[in-house]
Amino acid sequence: MQTTYQTAQTDVEQKQREWIAPIHERMSKAIQKVGADKGFTYIFDSGAMQYIGADAVDVMPDVKKELGIK
Repeated sequence: MQTTYQTAQTDVEQKQREWIAPIHERMSKAIQKVGADKGFTYIFDSGAMQYIGADAVDVMPDVKKELGIK
């Protein structure tokens, strides 16, 4: 039973990676396009930031627009 559970868990994780990969790729391309179009040097994920200054630019609206998300 333990082996069956582990096999099922591995299969589920593999499927999740397969399904998420195209979304991640599309998102990455949109972020790269926005960065190039806007002339940015870096775009960071705000979740990893310790400090965000007042002059920071949030490109999420531009990325959403690029992806066709309202």
